[in-house]
Amino acid sequence: MRRRIVWFTVFLIALGMYNICLSQDSDWQQKGNIYTSNKYGCAIEKPEGWTIKILEGKLSNPLNVFMVQMFSPDFDAHILFVAQKNINNLNAEEAIKVDITQIKANKQIEFNLITGGATIVDGYSSAHQIVDEIRYGDTTYTQRRIYVSTKDYIYAIIFNAIGEGSYSKYKNTFQEILESVRLP
Repeated sequence: MRRRIVWFTVFLIALGMYNICLSQDSDWQQKGNIYTSNKYGCAIEKPEGWTIKILEGKLSNPLNVFMVQMFSPDFDAHILFVAQKNINNLNAEEAIKVDITQIKANKQIEFNLITGGATIVDGYSSAHQIVDEIRYGDTTYTQRRIYVSTKDYIYAIIFNAIGEGSYSKYKNTFQEILESVRLP
């Protein structure tokens, strides 16, 4: 199970943002379970018992990008928090459409949109979200994808749960994490 989560995480990262060269410099600061970045103007709270990994790097085209990954204690849920420069001036709904198009391009994946629409994240009414299921082989991933567009960045908060019942098991935790997100 853990191997599948790791593989799927790598797949998501490669699908949305390729050619990442990781760097070691980070301005992320930790106070308790709250992680803050002045550089990217955001903060997120890690749930108790979850594992966190912070990645920063540059795309070869050259966009600044950062990612925060969090894994549940049982490794059956995963959170990916991403920001990249909004060079194409996409709004949140357009960013989700690009994401869906990229997923559907992979013929090995079955994509099923469950629901979608506008939402609010940290006061930004420009946020847009979808809930979907992705089936890869014999594994089903239920995901909630939330995008927020600001003047400078596109922020993506992606919640993944693997297998039957995992999404409902972590639904409240996902909502708490979403409510902890702070944007500029």
